[in-house]
Formats: sequence, structure tokens, C-alpha cells
Amino acid sequence: RLLSAGSDRAFRVFSVIQDQQSRELSQKHTARRAKRLKIRESELKLGRVIAMDACTVRERDWANVITGHEGDSTAYVWRLQHFTLGEHELTPPRPPPELAASNGGRRGAPPALPPGGALDTPVTSVMLSPCGNFGLVGSASGRVDRYNMQSGIHRGVYGRAGVAPAVPKPGVSVPLRSAHDGAVTGLRVDSCNRMLISVGLDGFLRAWDFKTGKMRYEVSVGTPITRLAMASSSGLVALATDDLLLRCYDVEAGGRLVRRFKGHQDRITGLQLSADSRWLLSSSMDGSLRTWDVPAAQCLQVLRLGAPITAFSLAPAQDLLATCHSNRRGVYLWSNQAVFGNPASFQHSSCPVDVALPSVSDLMSSLKDSQPRSQGKSPRVHIAGQSATHPHAEDSDSDGAHADTDGLQGAGELSEGEVSSDEDEGYMVDEVKEAEARAQEAEEGAQGEASQGPP
Repeated sequence: RLLSAGSDRAFRVFSVIQDQQSRELSQKHTARRAKRLKIRESELKLGRVIAMDACTVRERDWANVITGHEGDSTAYVWRLQHFTLGEHELTPPRPPPELAASNGGRRGAPPALPPGGALDTPVTSVMLSPCGNFGLVGSASGRVDRYNMQSGIHRGVYGRAGVAPAVPKPGVSVPLRSAHDGAVTGLRVDSCNRMLISVGLDGFLRAWDFKTGKMRYEVSVGTPITRLAMASSSGLVALATDDLLLRCYDVEAGGRLVRRFKGHQDRITGLQLSADSRWLLSSSMDGSLRTWDVPAAQCLQVLRLGAPITAFSLAPAQDLLATCHSNRRGVYLWSNQAVFGNPASFQHSSCPVDVALPSVSDLMSSLKDSQPRSQGKSPRVHIAGQSATHPHAEDSDSDGAHADTDGLQGAGELSEGEVSSDEDEGYMVDEVKEAEARAQEAEEGAQGEASQGPP
């Protein structure tokens, strides 16, 4: 399954095997409410999705998808099994009135910040724990909160120890500072729920004890961090920064730098480590998709797709890659030739390989040109297998990163005996008429010989 969202505020799930299972997730009767209020349905939908994460472990028990929306300080959960918005909204609790009073009890002093950082700031990053029991939410103020996915209850905040005053006062505790001094741009949890990794625009990578919320260590990168990826099978994390470099750290070894990659010419929009930690995939607004060989510390392949890549996702089995592009509404699927082909034929190269983005119209025209008409029956053809694109791919002038379901009625599978145009149909009808005429002549000849009798 493939989750996608775009500028139309719709949240969809696609099946790469059967199109009938693809549908849009419900946002609590928006069409009915829009009709009653006499407004557009898009005005009632949640804002554009800027961050999302999913986990299949607890899909049958409770919500297993979490999303953050543009300009919204609340994170939302979804039940993928029911294709609908979940019953909980994840919002940090308000501090008690005595804590919200003026700092130090002095008049005119600024209000004390709640533990963990300021509230009511937009969500910038979300994450689900590998067990599916906890949801992590990072905000623009640098705050990181933990929630229980079953009940939606706030279960803690991650923050640094506050600075103690020069003259400590009895009975006055030092509140926690926010996890980061800038927006949180990435959250990841290891496979055993022991460590939480967070990065932010302040240029720091910080490791936290998942249960206690205390910081273990921090690493200064020196430049704002925009992307974070982590391999579930190892302690390797990858960072994308504003200086267009990719850095790999070993968080199990105290945040030691192990790899550095350079090659992108524009803002990095996507980052992902393969399940076995051998490959690092990165995309950029320069239209390139780069695959890095982590053990060899070299670039394995560079694909130049012709359009800026806004998002991508590699399947856990590493057999399929989904990409979204600027000014295109399609979700494109690419097959991994290292899995379906000969891996020995791949050699490390940093030279870009130009690959044109296909469209449904190109597939239909190529299908019509290649159809044989001399046998009387059209062969079995699978349109989705003609190129490296999902049949949902379609050109459009609107900007977005979601998959489009329009124009798919003609895409599918033509089985034996079916026809795809009026000309083919007429051709097959003529053949049937000729066969019937020959059978009738043979029958009349047999009847004539029987009426003459023996000589």
C-alpha cells in the first residue's frame, strides 16, 4: 500500500496490486457538512499534510497513521483499516494556572514557559514508534511530545535541563527547556524503543532516553538540518543539511560521523536508508535521484528524471520506488533492476542518466501501435508493465504530491479475446462471418451428396 497527500488536502491510500482497493480516507462527512453550510468541501478538510508516518503492527487495534498539517498545532491520527480519521487529536496539555503566573511572582515579568517549550506552535515532524503504541510530535518551537496512540493521552515531553539561577530559591524548580532552539525537522526511534533521535534547524542532533525523556548526548553539525533518516536494523542515521551535504552518524557509538556524501545542486527534498543499511537514497529539487553505496562510500547511480522531486519512498522489500514530482499529480512507480535484473551489471557512477517521466497517454498510444492484428485475437497485455510508472501517473498543471485517480478507467488488463478499438472489433466480426459462411457451404455440400444416393 502507498499513502499520499497533496495540495488538494486529500489523504489517499493506493494499492500497487489492485486499483479497486485504492480510495481516499474519510475526514468525517466533509461533503455532507459542506452541502449543509453551502461552502466548498475543501474548506472543511484539514490543511495540507507536511509530515506523516505509519506503522502496521497495531493496525487492527487502533489508529496506525499520524499526520501533521500546515499551520496546525494539532497532530491527527488515522485508522487505516477503516479508511477514516481517528478518534483522537494529539495536543499537549495546558500548564496549571500557578505555573502560568508571572515568573518569580513579580509584576510585569514575562510569563513562564511551560515545561518543554512553547505551546500552540505548528507541527513540523511526526513519528510512530516501531511497536505502534506511541506517537511522537515535534513542533516549530522545538518542543517534542510523546502520546499513547490507543488513548491519545499525553505521556511525556523531551527537554533539556533548564539553566539554574545564580541565587536558587527554595521550592522553585527549574523548568525544562525545549528539545531544540528551532523547529524540529526529524524524529526517529530505534527498533527497541530505547533511544529517540531528534534533529532541528538549530543544527544539533540529539539522542534521548525514550522512557525517561532525558538527553543522552548531542552532536553539533554546524548547519541547519532539514531531513533525517534511520535504518531499523542498525544504529545508522543519515542527515540532509542546508549546505547540500549528506552525513551518516552511528548513534550507537555516541554519534560518531562515519560517512559524508556530496553531489546535489539544489535543496534536498527526500532521504531514506534501505532496510539493510547498504543504500542511501536522496532526492533534490534539481530533478535528480541519487543512490549512494554506504559501505563503499561512493555514488552508485544518478537518475535525472526531468522534474523536481517533491517526495519519494522505497518499499521495505527494496523492489519498488515511488516518486512524486512538482507540477504533476501522478505517483510514479519504478522497478529496482538490482532486484529484478542482474545486480552484477551495476557499476558505481556519478554520471547522470536521463529518464523521461511517462504518462498514461504515452502508454495507450504505444499499446495501440504494438497490438498485432493478424491473428484475430489480441494478446494478453498488462499496461502497468509497459514502463516503470504506476497507471495512476498523469500529467497536470496543478502543483501537488498526491496520486491522482482520474483517467484510470482505460488502464488495466486486456485478456484474450477482448478488443481495444472499433477497428479491431470490426476485424474480428468479419473473421467470424467468413467462418460461418465456410461452415454453411460445407454443410450444403454434404447434404447434396447424401441426396444423390449410391451410384
